[in-house]
Amino acid sequence: MQRWIDDLTICAGRVFDALRQRRDTLKEADRTLADQVLALQPTLRNRLETLLPRELDVANIRCHGDFDLSQLLIVKDDIFIVDFEGAPGRTIAERRRKVPAARDVASLIRSIDYSATAALERALKVAHDEQGKLGAALGEWRDRATVAFFAAYSDAMTDQRLWPTDPTAAEGLLIFFLLEKALNEIEHELLYRPDWLRMPLTGIIRTLSQPPFEAS
Repeated sequence: MQRWIDDLTICAGRVFDALRQRRDTLKEADRTLADQVLALQPTLRNRLETLLPRELDVANIRCHGDFDLSQLLIVKDDIFIVDFEGAPGRTIAERRRKVPAARDVASLIRSIDYSATAALERALKVAHDEQGKLGAALGEWRDRATVAFFAAYSDAMTDQRLWPTDPTAAEGLLIFFLLEKALNEIEHELLYRPDWLRMPLTGIIRTLSQPPFEAS
C-alpha cells in the first residue's frame, strides 16, 4: 500500500506541474476546474493515506489493466471481454505487476463517466439549446449505471480476499484507484486531447465529494 501511495503521489506531482504550466492555455471553464484540482495538492497525500488504512487485507491479483467499455463486446446475451495486454501507456513490468481488483472496477466506472460526457458532446451538436436538460438526463444515467455496476459487482465478488467486506474499506480502496485513473487521464488529455480535459477534472472533484456508487 505504501508503494501505491508513493507511486500515485509522484504521478500527482507530475500532473499538477503540467496543469500549472498549461493553465493559461486552457479554456476559461477548464481553468476554473483546474484551479479546484490544483488546490487539492497540499492535502492529497494525507487523503491517500486515509483512504488506504494499514489494516486493509486485500489480495493483489492479475487484472485486465485497461478495463473500459470499449473492451466489452456484446453478442446477443453474451459479453466478451477483450484486450488483456494492459494499459498501453504502462511499461511491461507495470502491466505484469499484481494489483487489487479495485483498479479494474475504477477503470470501468471512469469509462461510464466518459461515455456520458461524450454522448452529451455529440447531442449538443444537433441540439444546442438543450444542454441543461441533456446534461441532467445523462448525469442521471451515469449515476444509475455506476450504481448498477457496483451493486452487481459487489454481489458477485463475495471473496473478501478480492473485495473487502467492510464497506468503508471497500469505498476507500475504490476511491483511491478512481483518483489514480483520473490523474492518468488528466496527463493523457493534456498531451493528446486538451478539449476533453474537463472529463477527468470533474471526475476527481466528484469522486472526492460523493461516494462513486451512490447516486445523487
